[in-house]
Amino acid sequence: WPDVQQVSIRMRYEEQWLVTELTARPGKTGHRSHRACELDLEPVRRLVEKMSGHWQGIKVNHEACTCRFDLPVESKKTLLVIEDNEGIIRVFQGYLADYGYLVIGATTADEALRIAREWAPVAITLDIMMPAQDGWEILQTLKSDPATRSIPVIICSVLEDPGLALSLGAVAYLQKPVSQAALLEALNRL
Repeated sequence: WPDVQQVSIRMRYEEQWLVTELTARPGKTGHRSHRACELDLEPVRRLVEKMSGHWQGIKVNHEACTCRFDLPVESKKTLLVIEDNEGIIRVFQGYLADYGYLVIGATTADEALRIAREWAPVAITLDIMMPAQDGWEILQTLKSDPATRSIPVIICSVLEDPGLALSLGAVAYLQKPVSQAALLEALNRL
């Protein structure tokens, strides 16, 4: 783009889209021209379409040429798995790898609470038999914290006490060993 003095890009998020404006301003050649509008933006349009984006068009005036397009933002749903057994965390990662989830594991209560506050996951699975602080205490802490109280919690345990889990604020109870189908069904109900 030899006759372009300045190119600027502005971006902002709107829901699942990255709204983008690319503006080219012509060089100063002693007169105002539409040189910026002579840019071949066809390759940009094709790239946007290949990325499943939306080409919104080109706006031309005497100072600049601006094209606008929207690109999809691939966002994975984050699931926090609070579990002292790292093997189970890996199993859940495998279960959900093809279903749009980013699975983050936490093996301690402190780590779990920090991650829940920082990441605001779409859901949490919680083992009851945790070292140092049991799952019931972690659940109560999650439900009493304004930053985490609205995050749905699914209890995953060998203990059979779904009534207590639901009364303390869990949205579902899954008996271990948890199958892929059961986990996906519980997540899909949220």
